[in-house]
This record gives sequence, C-alpha cells and structure tokens, in this order.
Amino acid sequence: MKYVFFGTSDFSVAILEKLISDFFYPALVVSQPARPAGRKQLMTEPPIKHVCDMHQLNLVQPERVKEIEQMLAELKPDLTGTFSWWKELAKAQKSSINRKPRPMRLVGMSNWANNVRQSYA
Repeated sequence: MKYVFFGTSDFSVAILEKLISDFFYPALVVSQPARPAGRKQLMTEPPIKHVCDMHQLNLVQPERVKEIEQMLAELKPDLTGTFSWWKELAKAQKSSINRKPRPMRLVGMSNWANNVRQSYA
C-alpha cells in the first residue's frame, strides 16, 4: 500500500514514529517549510524533518497547497494521512485519515498515560 503522510508538529512525529516502528513506511512525507520562531525569529525546521532525516524518508516542504495537489496526482497514493496540518488540504483529500490534537480532560489523562506507557514498553 502506498500512502502519503502529512504532518509537521510533535503530535505528527509520534504518529509517524509508531508507523515506522510497525514497518509501515510512507512513500512521501509532506511538511510545512521552515518558519521563523522564538523571540529572535530564527528559521526553525519542523520536528518531522528530523525524523525523516533519521529514517531517510522522502520529505517535501511546499509553500502552496496547489504544489501538493500536483505531487499527489503524479504519485497516486492509495491513502493519505493528515495529522495536525493545513485545513484546506484536509478538506481537499479523498480517502484520507485526518487527526489533530485535542485538549485532554483531567479524567482522561490517566488512561492516556497508561496507553503511552504500554506502547513504549
């Protein structure tokens, strides 16, 4: 199965690392380009780029959604996964999994922590 992974944040890094640990490598990873961050506005690469470099994954960082649509037309993936990314992109994709982080309530924190411990055990 050929799939494209869309993600930029730490949230998407955790998902990509889990997929890689299960030997489910994406054909392409799409991330937002480096942006100025912090008080000094230094150009900062997104966290997902470090994972792609470590696992030698194909990474593209387009400036516009139109560029992504062209790449998808050429690649013809079976599935796309969008994890905390551009809203316009999530709406445009068919056969896509879309997930974004949600605020957790204190009641659910213990269940979440147990799940994380089990997944890394």
